Amino acid sequence: MYSRELLRIAMIAPPYFELPPVAYGGIEAVVADLADSLVDVGHHVTVLGAGVPGTRADFIPIWEHSLPDQIGRAYP
Repeated sequence: MYSRELLRIAMIAPPYFELPPVAYGGIEAVVADLADSLVDVGHHVTVLGAGVPGTRADFIPIWEHSLPDQIGRAYP
């Protein structure tokens, strides 16, 4: 019989846009969709990113606001 263990997963999103981003795809959209999908199947997911919670995963803000003006520069 197949037994599935649930995982504890941490995901770090780039600081450029909040999750999920509005009118933008990119990495932030992929992180948001993946986090929600993993939560939906029962995994415990924590996302570290910019702004406010926008997914069903636990959220830890590591930047107070998104930083779209920093695209192309090293992380602050």
